[in-house]
Amino acid sequence: SAIIFAGISILAYIFRLSSIINFISETVLIGFKAGAAITIGLTQLPKLFGVAGGGESFFSRLGKLISQLPETNSVVLIFGLVAIFLLFFGDKFLPGKPVAIVVVALSVLAITFTPLGALGFKTVGVIPTGLPKLTLPTFKLADIGSIIPLAFACFLLAYIESVSAAKALAQKNGYDIDPRQELLALGVANLANSLGQGYPVSGGLSQSAVNEKAGAKTNISLVVASVSIALCLLFLTGLLKNLPTVILAAIVLIAIKGLVDIKEMKRLFKINRIDFAIAITALVSVIVFGILQGVLIAALFSLILIIRNVSAPHIAFLGRIPGTNRYTDFKRHPDNELIPGILLFRVESTLVYFNVSNVYQTVWAKVLEMEPDLKTVIFDLSTSATIDSSGARLIKRLYENLETKGIRFKVAEAHSEVRDILRIEKVEHLLGHVSRRDTLHDIVVTAVGEGEPDILQTPTKLKRLQPEKIISHIILGNNYFKETHPKEYFERFKFKQKPYITLVTCSDSRVPLTALMPDTSNKVFSIHNIGNQILSTEGSVDYGIYHLKTPLLLFLGHSNCGAIKAYLRGFEEESYGIKHELDFLQPIIKEYSTVKDFEKLHAHVIEKNLDYQVNIAYKKYKDLVVTGKLTIMAGFYDFMGEFGKGMGNIIIVNVNKQKGIDEMRSMEIFTYLSTAQKNLHIGRLPNGLSESGKEKE
Repeated sequence: SAIIFAGISILAYIFRLSSIINFISETVLIGFKAGAAITIGLTQLPKLFGVAGGGESFFSRLGKLISQLPETNSVVLIFGLVAIFLLFFGDKFLPGKPVAIVVVALSVLAITFTPLGALGFKTVGVIPTGLPKLTLPTFKLADIGSIIPLAFACFLLAYIESVSAAKALAQKNGYDIDPRQELLALGVANLANSLGQGYPVSGGLSQSAVNEKAGAKTNISLVVASVSIALCLLFLTGLLKNLPTVILAAIVLIAIKGLVDIKEMKRLFKINRIDFAIAITALVSVIVFGILQGVLIAALFSLILIIRNVSAPHIAFLGRIPGTNRYTDFKRHPDNELIPGILLFRVESTLVYFNVSNVYQTVWAKVLEMEPDLKTVIFDLSTSATIDSSGARLIKRLYENLETKGIRFKVAEAHSEVRDILRIEKVEHLLGHVSRRDTLHDIVVTAVGEGEPDILQTPTKLKRLQPEKIISHIILGNNYFKETHPKEYFERFKFKQKPYITLVTCSDSRVPLTALMPDTSNKVFSIHNIGNQILSTEGSVDYGIYHLKTPLLLFLGHSNCGAIKAYLRGFEEESYGIKHELDFLQPIIKEYSTVKDFEKLHAHVIEKNLDYQVNIAYKKYKDLVVTGKLTIMAGFYDFMGEFGKGMGNIIIVNVNKQKGIDEMRSMEIFTYLSTAQKNLHIGRLPNGLSESGKEKE
């Protein structure tokens, strides 16, 4: 059977059948290790108590042990407990030292040279001397029919137990294994073993645990163990005949204690009851049915749960993340924005024959709920990597039933395999071309454009509209905002504002607050003027600093600033009010009056204006800055890419009067930024002007 076992293993290696082990998850392994440890431990307890033991199953062994407890050999038990004590504390205080070898040697000496040998100790007995003779295995052809099933059963048991043990130790010690390589190892080992007329062999959890507990880190330990066994068989079998079996039991019991991971069981119970149930199933199954059967039952239980979850997948009805082009589950994120008249949904699973009915019923119930305001349904297929013909027919059914109600139906972000199925099943010609380029947001924008006014995009043409149309856009926009924000959104701040930023920024319409963050409500106390300067709005800034006690004062300038441009080119013909505000920029403008390159001058004066505003604020609020209650910062909203870092970034150019790039990046205030984020968002304009306002050579 060993040579047939070897043949099966090598064939499985060649045909890459190691994937069968993938059905044994880490959760199964947690329960497997605990169950195996308990099972192995029970087999060693009779030796510890000095009784005969017996039984084939876990419970029969347990029953035998309990019935034999009155016959306990107290001397053997004490001897074993002392050995366990020495091994335990040796493992704790002398890690990596050969404590087990010392305990074995002392026990042999004690049994051999003291009266203990006469007190009922069972020993390993006489071990035949010498190595087995190597010869080719022989068997009759008539026996093959009975040997192959036996060898195949041995192969399944050996492979699952070997790889389960290997994965358990790999998980414990933080490394990976190659299950396919284990097939080759089993094949070669049993091929060699068959030449010595041996039984099929494999890796085992108890032996592996002992090896690992002894401090073994590489395969060299097995070579050393093999050579040591060979030397013992040749020269030392006489010395080992008096080795008490209770010492072997003690070594195994200490080795397996780490396999029962109580902390991990508690963690699974807290975070995922299903995973905990799988682990407990593996533990109980290994105890009740044995190691092979237990692992197979737990793996089957896992598969049943997976099938159950896939048959009733989570269906997310989506809303837009405010200020972005991304869409997520509205139920999980109620601050998302719902799109009026549009139902967006995503099935977080493959779309196959045994879940399409549940998907249809759930989606159709939502359609009926949203009538008569529903105009478009969009199916986001991004999380359905594969579908079968039943899935394609579901999409066709939704299209046809929605069409009878006058509701448009579209699909978005279908994977290539899904698009192929839709073409083969002739569903694409109903839907129209399913593009790999269109995002969900693209399709939403198109859908909105086909029906209601486009409130998803910045209405850049509004200034050319008549006032009544502008008012219409305002009302529609407000209705959209109100419909996409639940009552809880307003409850947060209906009685009191609690912003954490006082923002002084330009009134320029190209500088939206959403450049800072998707939703600035109750977060940003914003002050707008031309040139993002403090002196014309000092009272508002004081309110943010002294009354609202915001810890950050942020001046936000931007590319192509009209205020700076107007001052540089002259503003004599402007109104008094405009002149009054622009006059506050005069000190910084005068510094650069000699620069001839207007474009270079313009960008750098915007940056220098930010420095100037920080200097004024620092002088005014210095006490708060020094005591750590306030940080004054300047940012440049670069929508023209003038910093050479792309368009749309906010670049921090000044913090508490500090303008050095390296010094700013090392500040504690930027602790939570990655190095890449610091490099992108902290800097100064390249090829700049000197502090005196002259162009650098």
